[in-house]
Amino acid sequence: MILTTVNQKNITINVSENDEITNIALGKPVYASSYNTDENRYASYLVDGDSSTRWAQQQGTAGQTSTIDLDLEGIYNITKTSIDFELDSAGYNYKIEYSIDGNNYQTFVDKLSQSTETRKVIDSGNINARYLKFTVNNNEWGASIWEIQVKGAPVNNWSILSAIFKSGTNVAGGEGNLTVKITEHNNVEDANVYCAIYNSDGVLQSTALSSAPEFSDSETDRVVCKVKMPEEKGTYLLKVFSWTSTQTPVSNVYSKSITVK
Repeated sequence: MILTTVNQKNITINVSENDEITNIALGKPVYASSYNTDENRYASYLVDGDSSTRWAQQQGTAGQTSTIDLDLEGIYNITKTSIDFELDSAGYNYKIEYSIDGNNYQTFVDKLSQSTETRKVIDSGNINARYLKFTVNNNEWGASIWEIQVKGAPVNNWSILSAIFKSGTNVAGGEGNLTVKITEHNNVEDANVYCAIYNSDGVLQSTALSSAPEFSDSETDRVVCKVKMPEEKGTYLLKVFSWTSTQTPVSNVYSKSITVK
């Protein structure tokens, strides 16, 4: 996939623990490279909205960076991120990266060579992303975080009503003929429909790009995505995005489970 670069200036702001931002990360899937198994400091505590629970990296790994991968389950225009570390003035180091597809990442902020001076830090910018990757470290104690928050708004251009495979085309190893029905909503010129199939582990299997929809007087249209079906039979997840002329998917607006026969 091709990603466009967003020109931005990132600013790190130290704030008190009472300051709050709108949290679109709440309850979203999150994965950490390790966690403290002795105290059960799970990654899910990072986005549970509970200020009394925290994630911590595995004991005995202080000085080693840990990674945290957050899936917002949709494309958002992100303006702020917040990390609420465990300790005040403990000298944490961190880096935040972002991605549309979960494979190609760009840097949002890089503070790995610097140390935090307060418990909570907020970084501001203007990016479109679905996935965020946090790399964190503390040389003395190891990384530990009460909560991660993200402020942003979904980027929606169309409402997708349905996505249905033509009978007999959802066959393993074949070409799926997928009809997508769209209702116009804040239409973007020269936009297409992008279809993606993921396995049960969230690994991308195949993608397809349709022609641009031409909305009729009824403000609806149907487009076709011809997508390569996975080689193995089973249940997969289909997701449909709107896709701009700059070749960047701008919204995850539709998803459903599909069966490959």
